[in-house]
Amino acid sequence: MCIDAIIVNDVNFVRLLKIMEPNINIDNESKNNYNLILNNQKIKNLLALKLSLTYSAIKYRQEFGDEIDDLIQLVKLELQRE
Repeated sequence: MCIDAIIVNDVNFVRLLKIMEPNINIDNESKNNYNLILNNQKIKNLLALKLSLTYSAIKYRQEFGDEIDDLIQLVKLELQRE
């Protein structure tokens, strides 16, 4: 089982798209039963793992962005010296 399988088999993803695309009509879409989905320990573990990896990637990108900003400032200072 993987995250993609959960989305395909256990979640009505069309309802989730409504958040990003308000024009989508979800009137005839079945509601998601998150309590039922989260009763499955494998699904909870996969979601927790995905969340952990996502947070790590976000943190890494933020730190990388900070390093880039620092380098830009150093280049600007060096150019001002010339």
